[in-house]
Amino acid sequence: DWVHSKNSAIGEYVAESFEHYLAGATTDPAEQDRRLQAFGGALRQALATSRPLVQLDPAANAHFHGVEERGALNVVITPLPFPAGHPARKVVAEVLYGRSEAELERLYDDSNRQRVDITTFLDAPSQPVVFQSLTGPIANEWAQRQVQPDLGGFWQWRRARPLPACVPTAPSMRRAMIRGWFIGRALNHLDVANLPSKPVTVVMEDGTPARFPHPLLGLPIGRLDDVLPAVLESMGIAMVAAPQHALRAYTRLYELGIAKGGTAGSGLAPALNAWIARGAVSRGAAAPDESRAGTADGKRAERADALLGYLAESIEHYQQMVQLDFTDRAVQLPRAWEIAREVVAELVSLQDLIVAARQEVDFSNAIG
Repeated sequence: DWVHSKNSAIGEYVAESFEHYLAGATTDPAEQDRRLQAFGGALRQALATSRPLVQLDPAANAHFHGVEERGALNVVITPLPFPAGHPARKVVAEVLYGRSEAELERLYDDSNRQRVDITTFLDAPSQPVVFQSLTGPIANEWAQRQVQPDLGGFWQWRRARPLPACVPTAPSMRRAMIRGWFIGRALNHLDVANLPSKPVTVVMEDGTPARFPHPLLGLPIGRLDDVLPAVLESMGIAMVAAPQHALRAYTRLYELGIAKGGTAGSGLAPALNAWIARGAVSRGAAAPDESRAGTADGKRAERADALLGYLAESIEHYQQMVQLDFTDRAVQLPRAWEIAREVVAELVSLQDLIVAARQEVDFSNAIG
């Protein structure tokens, strides 16, 4: 009890309030000024240390969020126990210079609190790739390791999720990219012939090639159906290493898988629709493989039938992959096994859209 006794020095010390310590504990003006200055310095330090321990990349911020200014901080301070006229209010106003009188007034109350909390938040949610303090070390290590044929073990044991869950996109975008991959292969928009010595490339809408990360992450590519899962798995490193450039290829893959102004499953992508309807070869792309997509001078129905045949073969291939058992020797499974079910579902959906387009051709011919 003697510690809390108001009649003892230690009791007075323990019971002394924050407000009293800064204003009424001493009659010495010099001592009071020293305490107020110490409080101001401590408040500045507390505000500085309350900042999120992250650094934003302005260029990536502008690319992903459209504004370089995004990333401002909101500071939340619990009420300060300084009543009107308290000298510490002047110190607070100096430290928080720029806040309005109304904002400052909301910071105070007449309580006898012994604790003040300061919490700082980013003003809006941000994509992980704009945090330079997170992506910088990864990008630096990637730059050093990618010159090595096996990446020096860069990606070994780094992935803890199944492939669909580790692709950094919404599921609808991932499915659109899967569709875009097979459409791109059918229309000769994708070049995978020079792996592993050269990167996989895709023809952009303006006819220029865009490259995917090189080398691709994961185990060495041993078969053609390894390429799509490797491309999807490498999207994360593309976002980290050079987001403004490397994502062009993924953006194009997505565009090849969706209808104009729509979503995956709502219609044929413009490039595919143009090929089926008119035999139009996209700018910068070579003529499609006849066995997969028919010919430009052939009939519309023939192009649709060729595409349906290519999709049917692909569906059968991936359906066989779905039947493979997951065992303790799963490392022997093909890389595409993880996305085989999703591939089948998307190809069946794409097949239905082409069948619908094929039936429209038959109907128009019957009317004619």
